[in-house]
Amino acid sequence: MSAVTRQPTSPADREKALQALVSCPTFSIHVNNRNSGELAAATNAMPISVEGCPNVFVCGYTSEDSFGATSYLVLRDGGNILIDSPRFSPVLLKRIKAMGGARYMWLSHKDDVCDHAKWAEALGCTRIIHDTEVTRRQGTTACEVQLEGEGPWALPDGSDDVEIIHTPGHTEGSLCLLFKPDKALFTGDHLAQSARLGRLTIFRDVNWYSFEEQLRSVQKLDAIDFLHVFPGHGRQVHLGSAAAKHFDLAAILEREGLSEHA
Repeated sequence: MSAVTRQPTSPADREKALQALVSCPTFSIHVNNRNSGELAAATNAMPISVEGCPNVFVCGYTSEDSFGATSYLVLRDGGNILIDSPRFSPVLLKRIKAMGGARYMWLSHKDDVCDHAKWAEALGCTRIIHDTEVTRRQGTTACEVQLEGEGPWALPDGSDDVEIIHTPGHTEGSLCLLFKPDKALFTGDHLAQSARLGRLTIFRDVNWYSFEEQLRSVQKLDAIDFLHVFPGHGRQVHLGSAAAKHFDLAAILEREGLSEHA
């Protein structure tokens, strides 16, 4: 569902509203009395920086084909990473190239792969996906790196700043990616924030493989050193401490009946 709950009341609010217009996967947001200059400024501001995570940027340009999932760009000396694939846009392509392009495209799972082939061709990047998520229909059989087994894995360049974690549950081959310098965890559809609870959660009603496996994957994440969660859907989560992370993960397990979490 797309909805405008209030009108912008400041120039900063208006810029964010215009960015939402460009990024909306269903093109449901419209604006009266716009001018081309301010729309161009809003468009050219993407990818958008994230406070507290200097190397993480939000791409915008979500796609209905990926159920509106958010894509991110991670800047790193060893080559940037496109996290899941946004809707293809020449404007966004130009901006990403200006920021150093992308050496890798990491795909969290098969739901969020829209336009991956267009991006791979345009950026010359190596696509990474778990082999159980590969489908001919989506063209992911062409992905250059198809991970096997339970991991964890490093990037193909062997660098130690990124860890790829197998978190089955939502789908069989769902992955999370930890970018260690920013303590940022990209979770695809595995883990997100509950607007009602105000903390991390998982969703039983959008589980396509095994809810029990997803709970075990949540349990696994308590040993991972992260403070920022960047989900495919919903708001970013910025935790204040390892204790806060532990509390949120333990609450999920207790609520869903896996309370042996230590």
